Amino acid sequence: MAGTTSPDDDRAAPVTVRGLLGKLIEQALSPGPADWPASAEAWKALS
Repeated sequence: MAGTTSPDDDRAAPVTVRGLLGKLIEQALSPGPADWPASAEAWKALS
């Protein structure tokens, strides 16, 4: 069991971290769903 959960956790960890960071960034830039398009445009302007 431990041998199978270890690699799974390693693979899930980076995806989870990236997902959480993405959500935090989206929440910080856009307080509500209505502001999501504006934040997307802001990201395009910055990048």
